[in-house]
Amino acid sequence: MSGETNATCERSAGIMLPLLLDGNATAAALGIGLSTLYAMDRSGELGPAGVKLRGRRLWPRRELERWVDVGCPHREKWIEMSGEGKNA
Repeated sequence: MSGETNATCERSAGIMLPLLLDGNATAAALGIGLSTLYAMDRSGELGPAGVKLRGRRLWPRRELERWVDVGCPHREKWIEMSGEGKNA
């Protein structure tokens, strides 16, 4: 696999880590239940909104890590902090 790239995974200590996590993996990574994840997503408590890809909601692993690193702010604050709310 030397020199090979994969758009959906990142290598860490020889293990391929997915860049996008489904609801189950996101909930597990955050240490919460799936219904709690979706309730947090609906209320805006979950900062990262995730992306819709082929009918599935997926969350970028690195964005979730950054969100946790800064204290898990509410979505409004997270968007402000990440600069996503700025219009060109």
